[in-house]
Amino acid sequence: MQVSAKFDVTRHNVYYFVLLKGAGMMSECNKPSYRAICEKASLKGIDVLKKGKNAIYAVAEAIAVLEDDPLTNAGTGSNLCFDGTIECDASLMNGHNLNWASVGALSRIKNPIYVPKLLLKEQEFIHPLSLIPPITLVGEGARKWAVDKGLELSELTSGLIVYTPCYIYKLINFNYR
Repeated sequence: MQVSAKFDVTRHNVYYFVLLKGAGMMSECNKPSYRAICEKASLKGIDVLKKGKNAIYAVAEAIAVLEDDPLTNAGTGSNLCFDGTIECDASLMNGHNLNWASVGALSRIKNPIYVPKLLLKEQEFIHPLSLIPPITLVGEGARKWAVDKGLELSELTSGLIVYTPCYIYKLINFNYR
């Protein structure tokens, strides 16, 4: 488990951002890189807070930094499923009103964390037909919803899969056939 905690004091505000990089196995030789990734993500979250955005935006942007780095098991660089694809899960909770949103088994979306961020935003509005916005989206329906909302779609081979998980997948498949 890798934890990064950043503390920043401005004239009127104190920002404390704690980030955990804990999914999957971690290589001892990569610990300095994991720490640097977590620090970069924490600083991104603090920067978002300094610009006046709320904690939901700060957390989503910090997690997007982790999702964009091939060393983390999130977004780009995720471990592969048995069929050689990537499916990601992500969730967010609003501490003020206790609303939450999540996505599961999401494929081909560059930053899965943006789906629950958008879902939380939709929960803020009352629909004219009294429809309740979704809280959790899963699989193909989640991907279609994300694309309809303008989220970036990644090509399967060039977008999210990086060398190490792909190599491990091929090695396992070769040995078990």
